[in-house]
Amino acid sequence: RDFKLIISFGGDGTALRAMHLAWLNKLPVLNIGLGRIGYLVNNLHENEFSKISNISSFQYSFRKPLIQNTNNRRPAFNEIVINKISPTRLLDIEITTYEQNVNLRADGLIISTPTGSTAYSLSAGGSIIYPNLKVWIIIPMLPHNLSSRPFIISSDRKVEIQVTSGPDKNAYISADGQTELPISYGTKVNISEKSDVLKLVHPSNYNFFEACRDKLGWALDVT
Repeated sequence: RDFKLIISFGGDGTALRAMHLAWLNKLPVLNIGLGRIGYLVNNLHENEFSKISNISSFQYSFRKPLIQNTNNRRPAFNEIVINKISPTRLLDIEITTYEQNVNLRADGLIISTPTGSTAYSLSAGGSIIYPNLKVWIIIPMLPHNLSSRPFIISSDRKVEIQVTSGPDKNAYISADGQTELPISYGTKVNISEKSDVLKLVHPSNYNFFEACRDKLGWALDVT
């Protein structure tokens, strides 16, 4: 069958699953919101539904996913998270990027795209990043050292992460909140940006700052 478009109805979780499917099948995706907040979804008025068959009347934005160890079957459009099960003891984590090593102790680590900067990253104290910027934000989760702060790097760099020790048998890694997979201590996880883009479809009047105001409760006027 010659499919032209994937449409999802639901919240951000549904939208992310649709985005994965669309990217793997090289199709554009239109996410329509039925959930509570739904930052990744669009609120369409009745008169806009009639235009869906004429997709050229909509606007597009483009997203590149993060991948781990060249695994194209588990793309992350929001974030990759490394964490643990034990609630009290910390992970020892080594991060290598720009040919520099950073060592820290924390509950875990979030590596977020600009798209994900309004999701888990935001809850963990990360900055909101304009979607078109070619950067990632790396956020230590509840670090032991107060100077361990979120930092932003260029998305054209590779990041190597190694969990050297922790309280449980393994650490765990997940992409966009999907199934957590165990990773043994000492295993090197290489994270990079995939060049293949996902095409997101938005209504013609979509505005990033209006979305921040409406869905995140910003007290600002957009003109």
